[in-house]
Amino acid sequence: MWTLDTLIVAPLRAVRKRRRLNPYERRIVQGERLRQRAVDRALRLLKKSCPDYPSVQIQLYQLTDGLNTRDPTKTDEQRLALLVYLFNVRAETHLCLVSDTETQDAYIVLLGDWVARAWHEYAGYGLARAIKSGDDPQVEALMSRYRHWKNEGYLRLQMLTEKGKPIAADAKPETTIQSATDAKGQDEAKSKEVSESTLGNTADERAERAALRDRYFAAFQERIVVLDACWAAGQHYCELKRWLRGPAILKDGSAPDRSFRKLFASGQTPREYKKQPRPKGWE
Repeated sequence: MWTLDTLIVAPLRAVRKRRRLNPYERRIVQGERLRQRAVDRALRLLKKSCPDYPSVQIQLYQLTDGLNTRDPTKTDEQRLALLVYLFNVRAETHLCLVSDTETQDAYIVLLGDWVARAWHEYAGYGLARAIKSGDDPQVEALMSRYRHWKNEGYLRLQMLTEKGKPIAADAKPETTIQSATDAKGQDEAKSKEVSESTLGNTADERAERAALRDRYFAAFQERIVVLDACWAAGQHYCELKRWLRGPAILKDGSAPDRSFRKLFASGQTPREYKKQPRPKGWE
């Protein structure tokens, strides 16, 4: 039964017993609160303005399910490589949500939150402290990826703002999650080893998908626009880029995999395959 003591007196008693924070600790707490508020605003914006947000979360779950960054059998280098990989997966899956300056700003906020959480899980203390002290060179493995994906967001924004500039049918993926996990020197080899051994992606599997796409575009005399093919398959262009990176990124049998394979094996142009024309500005 709720009483006056349980509702009011007990919480006040707990507050009085709480140790007073020093100025440094207060700044840390206030900074964390401001960061969390910014993250909450960014998430609300993306959920409201991006209809693909639910599908991105499903893909993120499929790519990261079963990966354990706290496995006691892993060395610190292996844990860092896996954390870098997970950061890249989150960054690339959410990249397709960038459509204007507001969503780009929200994307940058999420990047900052992910890199801060990844570093805290690895080192046990805040990212700001690591950057300020400069004592741990491993922090650059994460910060370089943060800068990379921040720039990728601006590049996507630039591409979307260029009107009347179709994407060539033979356009190659701009970046890959596999290459994104590569860091300089020793970290590059270890990140590649972790991602490939964990998800089993091979060059042959990627080449098979690329060959399927190339045969489809070469089968017609008319020039096939990549965006038209994506529209006919019912998948966005960012999904095609991820599909071309192999089963490690989009598994065989997933919805995008089935959609692209069905289109590429149909022998029909995008307009024949799907009568409804692609909306203007659709990406």
